Amino acid sequence: MDKGKQVVSAGSDASGNGITNKKIHAFVDRSKLKILLCDSNVDNCREVATLLRRCCYQGYSVPEVTSVGSTREAIYVLNSEGGSIDIVLAEADLPMANCIKILKYITQDQELQRIPVIMLVAQDNISMITKCLIQGAVDYLMTPLGSNELLSLWTHVWRTRHLIGHPEKNIFHSDFERLVASDIYAGDASEKGVILQDEASSSCK
Repeated sequence: MDKGKQVVSAGSDASGNGITNKKIHAFVDRSKLKILLCDSNVDNCREVATLLRRCCYQGYSVPEVTSVGSTREAIYVLNSEGGSIDIVLAEADLPMANCIKILKYITQDQELQRIPVIMLVAQDNISMITKCLIQGAVDYLMTPLGSNELLSLWTHVWRTRHLIGHPEKNIFHSDFERLVASDIYAGDASEKGVILQDEASSSCK
């Protein structure tokens, strides 16, 4: 099967102007995000962890990808390190009861519900995917994974925190706010220019 579905396209906008996904990716500091990876297959776990680190999900001094092989281990890590975990990637090919157990444990805990859970799916099993989404998974990724899917994981952190009113985590480089402000200003100025032009045209009729 081809590499998984792309969560957020890393292309540019139609006009070639404004803040594109590619620009945003350049300003995201992924080393600030800690990922809990749960996969019972040791080889798969190692492969995904390596790919995550290639996408810079790792700090200079502390590894930011924690790998476990079972639901019990995942819950243990959530109990001991839940406050520092930002994303959970969980193998959907675990027994369904185990998938649901992880999802319920996170979504029903007031302190942990800010953590987005993304399921890793080896086959396009609509029933399994739907059950996981109903129980609180924010998305799913088809394996084998590609870098585009992983580069965009940070969007789920921002979106989940925003939806539940949890304080946002600063994962952007310092120049990002200036980029946003400049693009918004440019967009407002362009829009105002169109409005003024329309008003001038109307007054000449």
